[in-house]
Amino acid sequence: PVALSGCEAVENAWAPAKRISLLALVLLVPLLTAQIRGAASSSSMGKTYPSCSLHDIAPLLAPVTRKVVLAPVEDTPELLYRTHVFTVGALYQHGISGFMRDRAAWRSTPGARESAAVTVTKASYVLLCPAPGRYPLVADLPATTLWDALDNGTPPPWLKAVGHNKDGWTLYKIVP
Repeated sequence: PVALSGCEAVENAWAPAKRISLLALVLLVPLLTAQIRGAASSSSMGKTYPSCSLHDIAPLLAPVTRKVVLAPVEDTPELLYRTHVFTVGALYQHGISGFMRDRAAWRSTPGARESAAVTVTKASYVLLCPAPGRYPLVADLPATTLWDALDNGTPPPWLKAVGHNKDGWTLYKIVP
């Protein structure tokens, strides 16, 4: 605002061009930086990632209406809005115990059988979309968690893929 008002004080033919240039600088530089950083990170990893949009998630989750789904906790609000599933945890003040169950399940080490941390969630399904970088809830652990296994496309034997959508989401059924 200060720079724009300074441009208004100058009464000449270049004042409008200066204003447009300042606006472009403020608006476009962060956008271009983010795009360059995103392109560099995806190319450096050598792997392309899906959009992970939840906009069209309802058809994938329609068959599991009223079932409990273990999903990334930050996606809970949109899942509850767009579908009729229940989630394990949420980032709401009254959902701390559910959040802790969700966190423990993702941090568990997958084995031949469903872990106690997953059992305690009462989830029937697991929903995941691979994304660049490690999930913050497991970032402090070795890459041997349930999250890492699913993110790498190697689900444990007690999870069976039952659905997939164009945005990259995979729905797994927990088969004890």
